[in-house]
Amino acid sequence: SGATNGIFKLLMHGPRPYWYDERVLGLSSETSFGAPSGHSQNAVVVWGLIADRLRRGWAWAIAVFLMLMIGISRMHLGVHFPTDVLAGWFFGGVILWLFIRFDKPATTWILRQKPADQILIALVSSLVLILIAALARLALGSFELPASWIDLAGRAPDAEAINPLSLSGVVSTSATLFGMGLGAVLLSRAGWMDVSGPTWQRLARYLVG
Repeated sequence: SGATNGIFKLLMHGPRPYWYDERVLGLSSETSFGAPSGHSQNAVVVWGLIADRLRRGWAWAIAVFLMLMIGISRMHLGVHFPTDVLAGWFFGGVILWLFIRFDKPATTWILRQKPADQILIALVSSLVLILIAALARLALGSFELPASWIDLAGRAPDAEAINPLSLSGVVSTSATLFGMGLGAVLLSRAGWMDVSGPTWQRLARYLVG
């Protein structure tokens, strides 16, 4: 979700409200494009997955509440238009549905592969996301940030220089995906994770971690 959000932002390349209109007070500083809202999108995916796993009505009620409030909070901070939040909820809903629908068959298929092939799948998946982001960046051609966006963005509290054309966000989240995939393969070969043991051992693990 994080990587695809970065791709969607490049494709839509919309400003944030406090970049666009000096009457909007930016209460937070953001360096990426505004649409779709990554916080709104990821809230739907993360809390939706947790609620789906718990399979309880109260879990879904809490998840929906958090999805709504996170989206509203982003508008309150002046970093998203309502359309950004709506787009984030939409894309998050699509990703959530795809994950729920294909998680089990995809996982079953991956587990049938050899460890080396599993690692290759994780690597290729990550590289594909980076490639798509690079193509989205190339599709912008000679697009340049309007000087007014840069100026207004610099007026926000603790403002950082905006760099919405950077691929660093997609690269880091894609690299995290590969790292987690590699870790899962190695843990699986080692018998997965064992959290048993005396209290002192558990405390030592926590301190080392």
